[in-house]
Amino acid sequence: NLYFIKRNIEKLINADDRRTKLNSLSKYFNQKLKALNVNYNSSNSPIKFIEFDDIEAAENIHQTLLKHHVFTSYLRYPTVTKPMLRISLSYFHTEQDIDRLFEILHQED
Repeated sequence: NLYFIKRNIEKLINADDRRTKLNSLSKYFNQKLKALNVNYNSSNSPIKFIEFDDIEAAENIHQTLLKHHVFTSYLRYPTVTKPMLRISLSYFHTEQDIDRLFEILHQED
């Protein structure tokens, strides 16, 4: 139906507030990650990666995050050369969600 196509296109065109919020969350995440002094990519993409030197550390943090109901993608060999967690930010996340994630990561230091 053309009405629904038109309505959805209008939503996409008018989604600047969502893009702005997601960009802001991405920058906030990058600031928090930089403070951890870990390998990271400071991309403005809402898809974030935290790389680890060994599989045990990555596994432990992934399991700890799961226990706290923080869901990440856990990537390891042969998919990638070094284990990493992939974190996907969305419009529905808040800075408080990111703070909570980093509080959990700090507990694991």
